[in-house]
Amino acid sequence: MEIYFDGTAEANRLLKVTLAENETFEWSLGHMIVLLDSVSGEDSLQGKADNPTEVTYHIFGAEETE
Repeated sequence: MEIYFDGTAEANRLLKVTLAENETFEWSLGHMIVLLDSVSGEDSLQGKADNPTEVTYHIFGAEETE
C-alpha cells in the first residue's frame, strides 16, 4: 500500500508499507498535512495498492472555516 500527496510520482510518496492478508495498519503523523481546495484539484491524497478493493481507510481531520 502506498500513500501520495499531490500526485503519484515517486517524489510525492509519503508512505509505502507491505501488509499481510487481513493485517491492520495504523499510521499517525507527528504533523499536519494541509490540503487546499480539493474541488479544484489543487491538493490531494491518493493511494495505491496491489488489490485496492481490499483496502479500507479512514482519514480524520478538521476543516478550517473563514
